[in-house]
Amino acid sequence: MTLGTNVLLSVDFFLEGAKFVGKWTWKHRYTIGTGRKNRGVLGLSDELSLEEKQSKGAEYTNIIRTEKVDDKIKLAIHNCKSKNIEPNHLNLTKNGLSESTYFKYKSAVENWVRLLT
Repeated sequence: MTLGTNVLLSVDFFLEGAKFVGKWTWKHRYTIGTGRKNRGVLGLSDELSLEEKQSKGAEYTNIIRTEKVDDKIKLAIHNCKSKNIEPNHLNLTKNGLSESTYFKYKSAVENWVRLLT
């Protein structure tokens, strides 16, 4: 099988990958595929309906996701500042922020750049 330009992958490469997946699956056999959800992570009251718990869980997940994105943005800005370069699109993507994150959260990036510079 070839990938890109003239990169030939051996059968051993695929066998090693299969071996790794098999070992990982066996090691985690008791914690994967049980079908149970960790519904107690927020410590919500048992009096709430499943839909209310799911709604609160979705709110929590979105807050965590937003915080992680903000942390990535701030880290990229900090990296630019520490190198004394302007935190623009090109420099931010060279210093830890992916292109997709930059464009998806462009207004947040611009706000953080304005606040931190």
